[in-house]
Amino acid sequence: MEFLEAVGPRFEASLGEFLSGKGMTFRGVNFWRAPDDHLEVRVHPDWRTNRDEEQESLDEMEFSRCVAAEISAASPRFAAEIEHLPWRIVKLDPGGKEVICLYCPEESKVLWSAWMA
Repeated sequence: MEFLEAVGPRFEASLGEFLSGKGMTFRGVNFWRAPDDHLEVRVHPDWRTNRDEEQESLDEMEFSRCVAAEISAASPRFAAEIEHLPWRIVKLDPGGKEVICLYCPEESKVLWSAWMA
């Protein structure tokens, strides 16, 4: 479920869906707690610029961190839910490829990444 600001009834409904195992989307970033206890993060392709892929991926991680921080500041429940989860960032490539990164927000580093066809 998508919400436009981190307050109000639509935000609370989105948060409720997230806590029950569904995804929530804010500012083009989708967050979902996967069954394997990773926070799966996907950034909508419209957010991207036409820079090189490596820089673009780093920008997506930073953008995702900022969006998660904004939601966490508004919702201690969201913050507590994602606090110790490793992030699996799935880059949605319009060309049919995906790059998947396992990201540790506490250490601000990518632990591994892989291209999927």
